[in-house]
Amino acid sequence: MVRDYIDAHWVLGAAHRLTPDLSASDHHLNEALRRCRAINSVDSEADILLDLARLRRDQGNLSEACRLAEDARAIATRSGYVLQGADSHLFLAELAQAAGNRPRRRLWLRRRCSWPSVMAESLFIGLPMTRRLR
Repeated sequence: MVRDYIDAHWVLGAAHRLTPDLSASDHHLNEALRRCRAINSVDSEADILLDLARLRRDQGNLSEACRLAEDARAIATRSGYVLQGADSHLFLAELAQAAGNRPRRRLWLRRRCSWPSVMAESLFIGLPMTRRLR
């Protein structure tokens, strides 16, 4: 039952970010994160942190966005959630690109050797995936 509330607040927060009602998004994402941590549910925590990082980017707080994305990456890596880790790496690469830091962007894109990271890198750079896998 608590997981349903976590999911509801997470989805509401993500939806409000896109409308853009940033204060409502902040409320719902923080509530989802609070409930998630209260029951120690790491399976959703990385995704919620990543959406909070996107919200902070939209609010113009890039340092906080980077910190939250790093936290999401650490949780995903520690828990073995490969897709969440790839999402975190891609978002960190987007932040580096927005800052004009191409070497750091490339570092984030190449950090993981897993299939989702290779796929994300290929899509992000715009090269055909078959060419990137060789």
